[in-house]
Amino acid sequence: MKEDKLLARNIKRLRKSRGMTQGELSDLLAMNELYIAQIEAGQQGLSLQVIYRVAKVFNVPLKDLFSFESI
Repeated sequence: MKEDKLLARNIKRLRKSRGMTQGELSDLLAMNELYIAQIEAGQQGLSLQVIYRVAKVFNVPLKDLFSFESI
C-alpha cells in the first residue's frame, strides 16, 4: 500500500475507534463531509495543515498518524 492510503486508513480507524461519524469529523475540522469521505477512501490528498488539524481533533501526536502499524 502507498503511504497516502495508509494515512487515510489510520484516519478512518481513529475516527471509528472514537465512535465518530464522517459528519462529526467534518464538523470538527470545519470541512465538507464529502472531502472527509474522499480522504478516507484515499481519493484525496492531505496538506500538512489538514494533517495537523486531524491530529489535534484526535489528540494524537502527528507521528501517530504516520504509524503504519495498527493504531
